[in-house]
Amino acid sequence: MITWTIPRRLTAAFAVLVLLTLLLGLAGLYRFVALADRITSPKDGLAANIVPSLTVLNEISTLNTKVRRVAQRSVVFEMGSAEFEAEVAALDKARADGDALSAKYEAMISDDRDRELFTKATSARSKLLAEVDAMMELIKDGKASDAGTALVTKVDPVLERVIDAYRESSDYNKSFAERVASDAAAAVRQGYWLLGSGMALSALLGTLLGWLSSRGVSQALGGVSASLEKGAAQTSAAAGQLSSASQALAAGASEQGASVTEPRAALEEMSALLRSTAGTAEQA
Repeated sequence: MITWTIPRRLTAAFAVLVLLTLLLGLAGLYRFVALADRITSPKDGLAANIVPSLTVLNEISTLNTKVRRVAQRSVVFEMGSAEFEAEVAALDKARADGDALSAKYEAMISDDRDRELFTKATSARSKLLAEVDAMMELIKDGKASDAGTALVTKVDPVLERVIDAYRESSDYNKSFAERVASDAAAAVRQGYWLLGSGMALSALLGTLLGWLSSRGVSQALGGVSASLEKGAAQTSAAAGQLSSASQALAAGASEQGASVTEPRAALEEMSALLRSTAGTAEQA
């Protein structure tokens, strides 16, 4: 049977508590890292991807509407006028900004469905720009009336399809954001549950280890006390036996002394008898 000293028992109990604390901390850290990934992931993170994606889609939709307004105002102004040239410049800028935002969104696409919807929206936007360019050519050819007709019969129907396509893409991103937010909320709940359960388990095991350590120490100290009491009893018994042996030895020595004295007296009596006999012989 392996017996541990008191310091070893206390050290083992403390080491187990430290290990439990580390495990609890690592589990909590794992859950919060997963939560951070759902928020900051560049591919499908809520803050790093989805919210910016919705912002970009909204900006592109705004530019698409601006293109239509520029085209409408261009019909009013005379070809070659400063106002017309300003509208042409505004149209070119809206086109360039839209292209830049579209390229930016390409790098933020979350999955295949997102790519499919955005490709559909981009195709509709390209059709819109082509119809606006055709309308602007009519204006440059001095056919403002035909350009106005094209605005209503060709540009506006395409613009409606563009608006619907970008709305569908935005709706998908919103639903995707809701799923990510739901996953993040679930991760938070799991983190709370894990930390709460871990703390309760740690407290329970800590209490149990403390009780077992205290019990083991008490038993060890009780064993030491019992050993000391047993040793004291054995020492007392040995002292008693030693005292008895001493008394017996003293009694034996006294008896031996008495036995030595008796022969001496007998010898003295024999000596006296011999002297008396000698004296009688001399008188005779």
